[in-house]
Amino acid sequence: MSTPQTTTPIHTPAAFDPTQLADIHLPQPVSYWPPAPGWWISLVIIFCLIGLLWWWTNQRKKNPLVIERKRLKQVKTEAQRELIKIEQNFIQHKNAHHCIEQLSVFLRRYAVSIYAREQAASVTDKQWLEMLSSLSGNPKFSDTFKTLLTEAPYQSADKEINEQLLGQLFTATKQLLKQNIKQQYSGVQHV
Repeated sequence: MSTPQTTTPIHTPAAFDPTQLADIHLPQPVSYWPPAPGWWISLVIIFCLIGLLWWWTNQRKKNPLVIERKRLKQVKTEAQRELIKIEQNFIQHKNAHHCIEQLSVFLRRYAVSIYAREQAASVTDKQWLEMLSSLSGNPKFSDTFKTLLTEAPYQSADKEINEQLLGQLFTATKQLLKQNIKQQYSGVQHV
């Protein structure tokens, strides 16, 4: 016997009715918080770099070489200002004896600021001239200006001082400042 076959009704597609469609649901807008992992990593890297920069600048400030260079720069600036004052005072008043006294004191103070106080303050005559020669890098410095620096400051004001030689001493002193600071910056330490 055969079994009756049941047939299921076939649905025929109904005509498309657009009014029966549901509204479009948009996804939630992307929020700014919490940021994506890449932004967190970038933020951590930025904070690490800022911390490293802060640490590096603090370490540089504590570095004795940096401190010494700052001190030398300040010494050079002050020495140049004082030398200009002495030279202007000489040009204005034409008092060679007073000028050589000021230059002698200036050179002594400069040597004390570069060398150790005990080393520079107590030297006289030949040792003083040798120290100036080593500061200037010019061995003839001591020979040329020997009388001006060792005898003239202690002579009476009536004694005549060679103004041309005094002008050469100003030039040599300016060169001494430049030469000595270059030596100090290049790592040659006198202290």
